Amino acid sequence: MASFEKRGKKWRAVVSYVNGHGVFKKVTSTFDTQREATLWAAKEEVKVKNGYDPEKSKMTFSNYYLEWLKTYKEPTVRISSIQIRFHGLRHSHVSYLLHNGVDIDYISKRVGHSNIGITLSVYSHMLKEKEQTQRELALNILDNIRE
Repeated sequence: MASFEKRGKKWRAVVSYVNGHGVFKKVTSTFDTQREATLWAAKEEVKVKNGYDPEKSKMTFSNYYLEWLKTYKEPTVRISSIQIRFHGLRHSHVSYLLHNGVDIDYISKRVGHSNIGITLSVYSHMLKEKEQTQRELALNILDNIRE
């Protein structure tokens, strides 16, 4: 159920609902006009009636990962094989970025390494794997020059 309140020059919309665990919750937002507030509230009410839980949209990555593990992995994989620590997740993230061609300089800054040398030494195995792909790309480019 939605309610509206004028607060100075703004309108505040509040949508109240009961989440999947039976707990009463409220979602609020502020708008310039009553019309905007009404439209937003109507959309939120439709989402909630269709099973959407606004609390899940505020989920952190770590909680999302744990939820994903419970839903998709626990039924099929031993629990000991899915326990991952933050550093392992960070390493996997960097490896994934390298595998998909993201620049090593950007990755070094992204993970907070003081210089690119640290990133190169830790992830050099990934760069060796990419070397063959780069070699083939260079040869294809050079072959196209002759034609």
